[in-house]
Amino acid sequence: MLKLSKPPMNEPTTFERFDFSLLHGTHAQSLKKLSSPFALYSGINLVIFGPTGVGKTSQAKAFGWERYLKGFIEY
Repeated sequence: MLKLSKPPMNEPTTFERFDFSLLHGTHAQSLKKLSSPFALYSGINLVIFGPTGVGKTSQAKAFGWERYLKGFIEY
């Protein structure tokens, strides 16, 4: 029998709660601009890559959540 797990009950990841102070380098400013209206509405593909533990998944979740709040459907 298939056992279904409970959905997570924690708060969704948002740009407001992401700690940008941990980001360093030339692309840190680019990541801060992901919440801009242009990035949210442009319809371009987004690729986030980097070493383990820098917040790639958190950034992707925050981007998806912002688009969801704007009425877009994310997969």
